[in-house]
Amino acid sequence: MLTSIILILVIVLLVLTWYRFSQVKEKAVQAAKEFCQAQHMELLDDTVMLKRVKLARNDTGRLCLERIYRLTYFNPQKDRRAQTWLHMLGDELKLISLAREGNVIHLSDYDKE
Repeated sequence: MLTSIILILVIVLLVLTWYRFSQVKEKAVQAAKEFCQAQHMELLDDTVMLKRVKLARNDTGRLCLERIYRLTYFNPQKDRRAQTWLHMLGDELKLISLAREGNVIHLSDYDKE
């Protein structure tokens, strides 16, 4: 009986974790689309790929998950594809780094016009 209860709790925990990860991924996709649109670039495949998850502290010192996503975009001004790293701290956008461009765009620098 106790084994069944523990098994059900583990399954519920796994489903809730998966659901939470999918919610944060949707926010990351939306942030990537907005960023690419603001920079006059095209987000390829309209998706992001989770590359790394680690523990980090937010601005208030609370421990939460930092998720690092990779996305591919097309820059028509330079006529090339490139990859970008998008960092989500908890469920908030932390920064977007343009690895090939050598730039890091912090949320405070990012204008969503």
